[in-house]
Amino acid sequence: MSATHSLAAVVLAGGTADEEFQKVSGVTIRALAPFRHSTMLQHVTSAITQTTFPMSVNDLVVVADLPQGSGYRTISDTGTFTGNLCAGLQEVSSYDLALVSTADIPFITPETITMFLSEAAKYMEDQDTALVWPVVPVNLCYTNYPGIKRTAIKLREGFLTGGNVGLVRPQKLLSCLPAINRAFDARKSPLKLAGILGPSVIARLLISQLAVPSILTTTFLENAVSKLIGGKARAVVCHLPEIATDIDRASDYLAVTSSL
Repeated sequence: MSATHSLAAVVLAGGTADEEFQKVSGVTIRALAPFRHSTMLQHVTSAITQTTFPMSVNDLVVVADLPQGSGYRTISDTGTFTGNLCAGLQEVSSYDLALVSTADIPFITPETITMFLSEAAKYMEDQDTALVWPVVPVNLCYTNYPGIKRTAIKLREGFLTGGNVGLVRPQKLLSCLPAINRAFDARKSPLKLAGILGPSVIARLLISQLAVPSILTTTFLENAVSKLIGGKARAVVCHLPEIATDIDRASDYLAVTSSL
């Protein structure tokens, strides 16, 4: 990563936990669920603030209706994913790059973030790159964190699931938030997501899942997403299950906490 780059971070921690999650965790905000003598949010923000290579995070913004914490400042929850992403990116729009993360990946470590940033930074040397997103072999998630469900898809490169962090150019991403919102709403359904990306993606998705996995590649999907957002999107295959294992459901939380 060039020394001229400046780096901020946005953690999306808004939203209210559903009733089932509240019962098992004892909190109304999922990010505040207890985890290893702390909270999921504190694990994520601590990992981010301790990241120093290839560069330190100069500003950390948490989007949630919470007081400021150690190493970060907060802004209000807007009530929607796109609204929170937009608000967070606007807060750090003066920075060249921003690490965007959800608050429900408590297995994340400074070393994990460093490894991802080290790879993602190579793609950001191209000034047209708007987004770098990690994809992880889903079997690593199931092996390391059994009982936690993941959405995955068969590609030529393997059976992959998406990570919960990304490296972005704030200004470029702010211009394409409507498309990102549609993609986010469809994130749990590969078929719906393919529909947003175009008919050629639907055709390749169906063929790949039923008969010929090699027909669908990360490069093909990169090109489809790039067209959708109006800027280059790149996927990095990472063998880092910590970056792709989120505590999304009450069953996920119970699977994790019962083993601690």
